[in-house]
Amino acid sequence: MDHTLYVDRPSEQVIPDLVEALQGQGLRVVISFDLQLARAGQSACCCPHHGTEDCTCQYAVLLVYASKQTHLGYRTITVHGRDGKVWLSLLENPSPPADVDATDDSWEIELLTVLLSLVNTPCSEVTGGDR
Repeated sequence: MDHTLYVDRPSEQVIPDLVEALQGQGLRVVISFDLQLARAGQSACCCPHHGTEDCTCQYAVLLVYASKQTHLGYRTITVHGRDGKVWLSLLENPSPPADVDATDDSWEIELLTVLLSLVNTPCSEVTGGDR
């Protein structure tokens, strides 16, 4: 099951804080996609939300790898930011490695705990909506 949380902070603050928090748990993080970096070389990229080239939207994909000792494969976290708000999604792992106990929720709980630590306003889990 995917889990999505809302954070009332801009993505340029949330992404570095998220990476630091995950690394602080001994996890390795690779940012495999960053929208702002991808569109940096584009001169005529019109934002569908803002209608201008001066877009503050952000979409990043983080691959989070467990420590070498545990070998749990990886999990994907997406960060969707717009207008000073961020939606963090921990995506379901569709095919865990064969040697991983798919019923062991400890790693998912650890990742959700890190995500929840970034939420600085009372909120509940979001299951859908305008992202």
